[in-house]
Amino acid sequence: MHSGDEISHFRSVAAIVLLLFAATLAAGIEVPSRERVLHIARLEDPRTLDPALIEMQEDFLLFPLVHMSLLEITNGTTLVPQAAKSWNVSADQKCFTFQLREGVRFGDCREVVAEDFVFSLERILDPVTGSMMSSYLQGILGVKEFLDKRAAHIVGIQAPDRHTLTITLERSDPTFAYLMASQVGVAVPREVVLKNPDNYAVKPEATGPYKVRKWVRGAYLTLEQNRNYCGPVQPYFDRIEILIGADETTRMMMFERGELDIAGLDGYGIPFSSLYRVTRDDRWRGLVEHQPAFGVDYVSMNCEMPPLDNKKVRQAINYAVNRDRWMRVQQGLFIHGKGVIPPNMPGFNEKLVGYPYDPGKARQLLAESGLSLPLRIELWHPLLEATRFRAQGIQEDLRQVGIEVSLNPVDAGIAFTAAQQRKRVPMFMTGWNVAIPDPVDILASLLDGRAAMNTPTLNLAFFQNPVVDHLFDEALKETDIVRRLSLYREAEEMVVEGAPWIFLGHQNIYALRQPWIKGPLLEPIYWYRLDRIWREF
Repeated sequence: MHSGDEISHFRSVAAIVLLLFAATLAAGIEVPSRERVLHIARLEDPRTLDPALIEMQEDFLLFPLVHMSLLEITNGTTLVPQAAKSWNVSADQKCFTFQLREGVRFGDCREVVAEDFVFSLERILDPVTGSMMSSYLQGILGVKEFLDKRAAHIVGIQAPDRHTLTITLERSDPTFAYLMASQVGVAVPREVVLKNPDNYAVKPEATGPYKVRKWVRGAYLTLEQNRNYCGPVQPYFDRIEILIGADETTRMMMFERGELDIAGLDGYGIPFSSLYRVTRDDRWRGLVEHQPAFGVDYVSMNCEMPPLDNKKVRQAINYAVNRDRWMRVQQGLFIHGKGVIPPNMPGFNEKLVGYPYDPGKARQLLAESGLSLPLRIELWHPLLEATRFRAQGIQEDLRQVGIEVSLNPVDAGIAFTAAQQRKRVPMFMTGWNVAIPDPVDILASLLDGRAAMNTPTLNLAFFQNPVVDHLFDEALKETDIVRRLSLYREAEEMVVEGAPWIFLGHQNIYALRQPWIKGPLLEPIYWYRLDRIWREF
């Protein structure tokens, strides 16, 4: 975690890199046009490349480049083997067996064996690691005994031989296999991680198609092809050059000059200020693509902090915010937010009403709350142009009903870490993209009241409702899909009534690529599959 002075220094370095690049072009020195290199850019450094600690969506984009999970997801919901050459599940959906692909190596180090996955899963579950993914693995047989230190290892995670991994659950879970396509399903080398865990976050000995060549924080990150990669699809690029520190406007200028291969990989994918223009420009409009993401954008409202501990205040805030305006629903950037589950996910409730824009209703609820106006609340938000605009809109809407909002723009990773601490962040603008295309990963993961006691927690609102928690439990063990989704819909209705969030909407992922970049770029789970594209000359 860096101080403000360090961040300013890093951005200064990035600015110098950009100026030197521009000077090179001005001097007439041609950038090689036929190299097998992907040029992309992002605003901030990755927080970590350690799979157990990846939390931010922008960092998850790098995950399939550097790491290889047991399985992977294609076409939104289809699971296929990756580090595993095959897998099967028992009839009762409790025991999952993975046969490992032979020859997979940790970078330039040794071969991966099943015991590496045992170590990696136990490491995620160890509270010392501080992995937010630990909450996903609580259903494995023997986890409670491991966490209570009554067992040195987890009985439900076994390596019968070098190339076989078995995971046994306490109860049926038909969605569990999807976790093995996320960072949860990645092996790390025990001897390397235990020797220097901090260094592993920066330059991991990983199994993916690319490895870190050089990382200068605040300036650039270079990945090079991992010659020992043994996955099912071989990488195309020799290198991936990631410029760090370029804002959205600068990136768009560089893209239109041909210096970047993809316009953007954060925010909307295309700067909002340029979206109208490029979708009507004959040069670019045929290269714009979009699809709905498996996710939700929201503002968490900390239910433990006054005045947000008052449900009527939280409901009033929802009625006061003109979400369709600030989420650019009319321009197609978002889908109107009524609740938590997105329209393209099983379990979506078409009958859910949500909170229509109604300032009069908001004022009525504030009067019923018994609190004196104006109320004063702080809203934390990431630094991107789009989120700043959105936060300013929410600030103005709430001012109209008697709520004074102070804005706190913060690095997204720093803000997320702060919001996971109890009674620290009153309101935080964020979003969640799922690892599992099922309501368990967007309702239960983010709003289970028992998780509010965890450190770190994904329940950033610290919302607690025992009835909702019970519905989550019933849904998790339900194997009848119709009944399962019905339970999640019932839980979502109670969550919406409790108003722990401002339910903003569901994002459509946009991308703008150069005409020479080919292949399937967009994927609802990953957003952008940089490991599946190539360059045609």
